[in-house]
Amino acid sequence: VALTPAPAVGATTIGAVLDAQDRGVPLYLFDQPLEIVCPPLLAATRAPRYFADDILQSLGPAGFVRRARGHPCESPHAGVGPSRHPSLFVGRAGSKTSLHADSWGTAFWMAVLSGRKRFRLFNASAGDACLRPLRKPIDTYAQRFARDVFDDAALGSVAGCVAWDGVVGPGDVIFIPAEWPHAVENLDDTLAISYNYVDAHSLPSFARFAAALVDAKRWEAAQAARGVGMRSRLGSARSDRPRPRSTSVVQHVRQG
Repeated sequence: VALTPAPAVGATTIGAVLDAQDRGVPLYLFDQPLEIVCPPLLAATRAPRYFADDILQSLGPAGFVRRARGHPCESPHAGVGPSRHPSLFVGRAGSKTSLHADSWGTAFWMAVLSGRKRFRLFNASAGDACLRPLRKPIDTYAQRFARDVFDDAALGSVAGCVAWDGVVGPGDVIFIPAEWPHAVENLDDTLAISYNYVDAHSLPSFARFAAALVDAKRWEAAQAARGVGMRSRLGSARSDRPRPRSTSVVQHVRQG
């Protein structure tokens, strides 16, 4: 199902999203911060005891989690940009995501409040082995893939490609480890809450990704500085170069 960005149909509230979906617009509210879109639900949300640790939250309200993974809207709390998570998903039956692994090397859990979602998961080691990754130069692991994993015939022809398949319904919670490729199909109209986090198990993956991103930013800055310096040197060289006297050319022509 082709999805439409919410602003394109004037949907700026949850109610507007639901109204657009009722009109048949293929709109999927995907991974939007509860702190912005539904503060009362955020106040009522508690992380399951199995996922109580989040290293990023220990950095505080103005820490890395808000700066690097924040939201462009203003937060109603403490005057800082809101956290991305927990986040809200509202999807109509038949909508689905492409195969991907969440960024920043984070693990996540999702609690389904209504409807049923079908998850198809793959071990992290399967990404490069059989899922046709679309890897970017800075990626420390594959995050996007070309293969349609809901095409059972095509997937079954790939040797050694083992899929974990399951349906998650109201009241269920699913855990996805860091770097695991997954795709999701909404079997019904669904409402779910998700939370990406870093704990002791996912910290090495997070650290590798963050270090690669820092290195990439430094390289970009160095290239930009080199380009400015080169343009400056070229400009100086051009200004120092003696200019030809056009009158001498005219004189030579006349003399000839």
